Amino acid sequence: MKNISIIVLISLSLSACFGIGGKTANKELGKRDIKYYADKSVAALEVPPDLTKPDETNALDVSDIVQVDETLADFSKQKKEKILTPPTGIVVKKDGNQRWLLVDKPANVIWNKVKKFLTNNGFVIEKSNKRIGLMETNFLENKPDIPKQSLGIIRSALKKALNQTFSTGIIDKYKVRLEPNKNGKMTEVFLTLISMEEVVTNEGSDEENTIWQPRKTDTGLEIEMLYRLMLFLGADKEKAKKNIKNPLEKKKIKVAFKETLGGNTKLIFPLNFKETWVQMNNALDKLNVVIDDKDILEGAFYIQTSNPENRNFLDKLFGKDAIKQTYQLLLKKQSNKETVVLFNIIGNEDVNVKKGIKYGKTFLKQIADTFK
Repeated sequence: MKNISIIVLISLSLSACFGIGGKTANKELGKRDIKYYADKSVAALEVPPDLTKPDETNALDVSDIVQVDETLADFSKQKKEKILTPPTGIVVKKDGNQRWLLVDKPANVIWNKVKKFLTNNGFVIEKSNKRIGLMETNFLENKPDIPKQSLGIIRSALKKALNQTFSTGIIDKYKVRLEPNKNGKMTEVFLTLISMEEVVTNEGSDEENTIWQPRKTDTGLEIEMLYRLMLFLGADKEKAKKNIKNPLEKKKIKVAFKETLGGNTKLIFPLNFKETWVQMNNALDKLNVVIDDKDILEGAFYIQTSNPENRNFLDKLFGKDAIKQTYQLLLKKQSNKETVVLFNIIGNEDVNVKKGIKYGKTFLKQIADTFK
């Protein structure tokens, strides 16, 4: 027992001295090591409130994030799953850094298959709204097997002795959105990776703490998971690789951000209504905005978020009791080549109008920035 304790102490001290190399991120499609674990220690860490993450303030509570035993999910398990028959025709599309799938099946046919793909990778579906075609997982840590040359002799020996998997300090979740296309006969499938990383605050002081904060998207990992989803939906392996590497790329658009009378703002898309609707969905995915409801006939998205200026000191500190307000993003057709997006406050007379206008300006600017 004493020897094990000494080994553990040495391991912990060396963990701070040796970093995990990032070279594994550049692996060939299908060969990247992805192993997601449910890690209950994640729940004890605080996530700072974020302007564009309205319902994420409690996301890392134990009761919310992990209600399952510690599990390891390997993609090899998915090979035993039955695929769609006959093999599904899937096209990969690309806009900027984002890729998505166009599947020749109706959304209701592939909905459960997509959910199965996520759960087979160890995730729990925390949010699921079939009516608007949206599902979202919990956060899990990816603990791939680190090559021996990256660990070094000592840590490699410790890993073997203790059967230890080293933490990366990064947690991921996935949001998948299904959008009907071609009169419902086909479906666009958008998979978005959302990551957090563990950081130390007030290092060296009595108030030193560990928190989670948003992390830049690992595009390579997002593409890898999209590729694996293609295979899971029935795509041919070689064709899937070719399509992922050579997607149908859309021309980059420029979204104008304009101020109007009374200090209000709007976005101007050089697109028709349907194309703007698709782009707005993509932008809200990238910003990790939780959509309460949406209606394409009305041209409206309904989101519930909290304006930082409406929070008191404790709300800013803990992020759990922030005042929430429903906002509407409304699309209006101007012509066949132009659509505007407006920001509206819904159903609360107590909201400070000036603060609401200011928040709308900030929020629309964030949307516009996703197209740069």
